[in-house]
Amino acid sequence: MARTLRLPKSFASAADFAAYLKEVDAYGALWNGAPIELPEAFSTKAGGSPLAMPFTLDGFAVGMIGAAIAAMEGWDALQSGRPSACNFRRWMRMGASGAKIIFGVEAFAIDPEARANPNQLCFNEHWSEFDLEQLATALRLAHCAAFGGMSAADDLLLLLQLTHSGRWCVPTWAGGRKPRLMYHHPALNKMFQIGFDDALLLSDDELKQLPAKYAGQHSRRRKQDSKAST
Repeated sequence: MARTLRLPKSFASAADFAAYLKEVDAYGALWNGAPIELPEAFSTKAGGSPLAMPFTLDGFAVGMIGAAIAAMEGWDALQSGRPSACNFRRWMRMGASGAKIIFGVEAFAIDPEARANPNQLCFNEHWSEFDLEQLATALRLAHCAAFGGMSAADDLLLLLQLTHSGRWCVPTWAGGRKPRLMYHHPALNKMFQIGFDDALLLSDDELKQLPAKYAGQHSRRRKQDSKAST
């Protein structure tokens, strides 16, 4: 009998998930008769669950390996590239979720021209460092408020996804997509209806600047993390 698989977010609790597994197990033929079980202590540190165990990454002690968020951009920042109330709300909700690994948090374009949407967060030398610090602080405070005081975020790993959208660049609402390419790819240009105009190509100087832009944002993020941990 065909069954509809349920999304993980549809389970309100571990007990709810366990009950679903028992229901699925009624169709044992699908699983060669092997029972599907979820131990009661599956998700708890006290129960010895590997998902609830801490781990160390590059010298940083992370609170729990099994609770992580890999977010994407909401495309709801201000057109200046600065965060809006929607960004702050999303970051705070991720902080209050209980996850100890927030990977990516939000796609952050290294340059306004590199955005996939005019309302994507992006770098600006005048305010980005301040904005990211404010967002990270709001996230950490929400985590602390939900999970036991100011030390609760000491083992929270917060990462930022740096991006350049390449052939998908849409930096402004005027004129639609404005691809920036390293080279013309015959199949991809045709597939995505991109012309073969050499004006779309990044110059040698622009290509040489890209690593520095990524590295520059990385160093700023590490400096902010150092501030937050002191």
